[in-house]
Amino acid sequence: MDELGWKQVHLAEKMNVSKQQVSKWVKGSENFTLDTLVRLSEVLGVDLIVVAPK
Repeated sequence: MDELGWKQVHLAEKMNVSKQQVSKWVKGSENFTLDTLVRLSEVLGVDLIVVAPK
């Protein structure tokens, strides 16, 4: 978010969640679901989960 110059409210709008939900994620008071991580990756344009080949 910092690199994009986004505030929590902007991420909340892009993710279609409440600002309070984003605040919980940022504070670490709520865990992410896999679906949320995938959506965050899409919205932020970064890879959050990388599976290394064996």
